[in-house]
Parts: sequence; structure tokens; C-alpha cells
Amino acid sequence: MRVINDRLEKEGTSAGLIFRLRLLRSFLWRIDQVLSLRRPGADPRKFAVSLIQGFASQRRILKVVGTTFRRLARSLVEKTGRVGVHYIAWNAAHWRRMGAGAIMAGVITCGTALVKYSISARIQAPFLVALGHSLNYAISFLLMQAGAFLLSSKMPAATAATLVDAMEDPAKDHMASLRAISQTQTIVTLGNLLGAIPGSMAVDRLWRLVLHHPFLTQAEAEHGVHMVIPHQSGTIAFAIVTGILLWISSLATGWTANYIAISKMGTAISNSLRVRHRFGMQRAARLAEWVTHQAPGSIGYIALGFLLGTVPILISLFGIPLEVRHVTLSAASLGYALDGLWIYGGLDRKDIVLSLLGILTIGVLNIGTSFVMSFLLAVRARDVGSERARSFVKEVLRELAVSPGSFLLPSRHQAEP
Repeated sequence: MRVINDRLEKEGTSAGLIFRLRLLRSFLWRIDQVLSLRRPGADPRKFAVSLIQGFASQRRILKVVGTTFRRLARSLVEKTGRVGVHYIAWNAAHWRRMGAGAIMAGVITCGTALVKYSISARIQAPFLVALGHSLNYAISFLLMQAGAFLLSSKMPAATAATLVDAMEDPAKDHMASLRAISQTQTIVTLGNLLGAIPGSMAVDRLWRLVLHHPFLTQAEAEHGVHMVIPHQSGTIAFAIVTGILLWISSLATGWTANYIAISKMGTAISNSLRVRHRFGMQRAARLAEWVTHQAPGSIGYIALGFLLGTVPILISLFGIPLEVRHVTLSAASLGYALDGLWIYGGLDRKDIVLSLLGILTIGVLNIGTSFVMSFLLAVRARDVGSERARSFVKEVLRELAVSPGSFLLPSRHQAEP
């Protein structure tokens, strides 16, 4: 049973395997109970009662569903946690590389915001708008993955699982892991903003140079500034909902990784005679490598793109106003709005400060919501006790009170725990 559990953790699991594992465990338990009747002092009536209780417990649908969900969640968390290790920087070289990749992701988002505005201005049908936004987001995210560029909002779901893994391992310093996660998250978020806001302003200047007017009208620019200011819009609620969508997309990543592992899809592709004949052995091996290591992230990005593009429009059909408040996308949109108002002469210093604070608020809520939900799922899936989780939260609060800067800026001599 231990060997089976270990293999399920490494190679993925499914509801069918979980059911068979529970059935095997119940059979072994019944055999043990029957054998215990031969021991001195055994009570047959107690055995009968426990047998009936066990039989009734196994037939409870909530019990079966809960166990199945926990096992599947653990497998998803395990696969996601392996990705999270690559989202943590431990030295100056890692920080520079991740920062540069984050800036490039912000630059790509400038084009995403440009296409988003164009779709909203030219298409009126809700279905086509949702499809256009979804494809726009998904293609942009896939370009980021192809270039190994980092998006700050994608990281929390993976790093939360890595943190829980550090909590379970006595040999690891989980507080050092949390500091490294927070520092890397700060670097990547700032990199995204540095690429998105100045990049979109530069694109707007090129647009004006060619067409002799800013990309946005003055009314659109004013709306673009005010929509990210928390007390002038629903930014806080929208940013939290966007954080939930980010978390859901991480589940798609974990589920895909679990399915590829349990079906041994990579091995099947590399050993397929049909694939080898059509693509050759080397290309078949590269395809198998891509499916194993890149396909889960691609599916997660596609899911995120369609969630961001379709959910707000679907919700609006019920009369509930909902908008996407994604930190990098909102920053790129704000860059176009600020530059437009600057050119029109309507830019106010107060609006600049409040809108930039709004972007930081969106980032904190996006990242915080996604991280907290992923952390709670990982804690439940890995059976980390509630008492231990509360103790960890108290320890984090104490560290924040003593040295808040250590969670934002890396120390010169920081090392991997």
C-alpha cells in the first residue's frame, strides 16, 4: 500500500484508482479484523459492530467524494508544486533573469491591451467579444510561455504548493522559502509593471506619430484612469474575482500534468511507431518532451485566457457588472490612458498617484487571493493540521512585524534553504 501511494504521488492518480485503493484497504482491514478474533480476549460482538459501522461509512457518498477529492487535490498540488520551484529566485543571477523576463511579459501585454481596446470598439455581439478577448489573452500568454517570460499573476498558485511542501519537510526552512517566494514575486510584479506602463506609453506615442492622434479618445482615456482607482470603481471586488480565476486556471495546469503523468502520454508519443514514422525519432522525442513539460502550462494559460475573456461577459448577461482587473493588463491599459490624457492636456497629478496606487492594489489582491486559495487547497490536500497552519500564520505575522522589508528585498548573502 505504501508503494502504491508513493507511485500515485509521483505518476498521478484518478478517481478509478482511488476507488480501487479504498476497496483494497477495506479488504485488508476486514481480514485483519477476522484474524483478530483468534486472539485471547477477542469480542465477536465488538467485531460485528465495527464491521457494520465500516460498511455504513464506506457507503456514505460524502465520505467517498471527500476522499476522492483529497487524493486528486494532493496529486494536483504535487504537480503544481514541482513547477513552483522554478518560480523562486535564490541569487542575483536568478533575480536579473526573472526581472528581464518579467519586463518582456509586460511589453507583450501592451499589445494585448491594444487588441482588447480594438475588439471592444469594433465588435458589439457579446459572443464575438468574448471569443475575441479570450483568443487575444490566450495567444499573449502562450507567447510569454514560449519566450520563458514570467507573468506575476501566474506564480502564486505554484509557489503556494512549494511553500506547503517546505512546511512538511523538517530539513527545509519554510520561512526562508516564504521570503524567497515573496521577494521573487515582488521582482516579477515590478518587472511586469515596468514593461507594461512605459511600453504602452511608447506604443501610444508611435501611434500618434503615424496617425496624428493618441490611441484612445479623451473620454476613453479618462475612463481608463478612473476605472483602476478603487474608490471610483469596483476595482477591489473585480481584482478579487480575477484572483479566483487565476487560481482556477492553476487547477487546469495541475489536472493536465496529472493526466499526462497517469496516462504516460510522453512515453506513448516517443514510442509510437506512427509518430516516429511521420516526424522522425528526434522530433518525436522533442514532442514527447514538450507534452510532458510544456503542455500543462499551455493548457493553464489557455484556460486563463478564456476565463478572463468569457466569464465577465457571461456574468453580465445576468445583469451583474463584472470586469477583469488583471494587474499587468490593467497597467498596460493605464499606460495608454495616461499618455492620452497627457497629450490632451487633461492629466492631473492626483489622478496619476491614485491610479498607480490602484494598480498596486490590483496586484496585491490578484496575487494574494490566488496565493491564499492555493495555500488552503495545498494544506487540505496534504493533511497539514489546522493547528499547524494557524501556527505558521502567526509565525509569519511575527516576522512581518519585526522585519517587513525582508519579504520584499533580498539580502546580499541570502542562500537557498
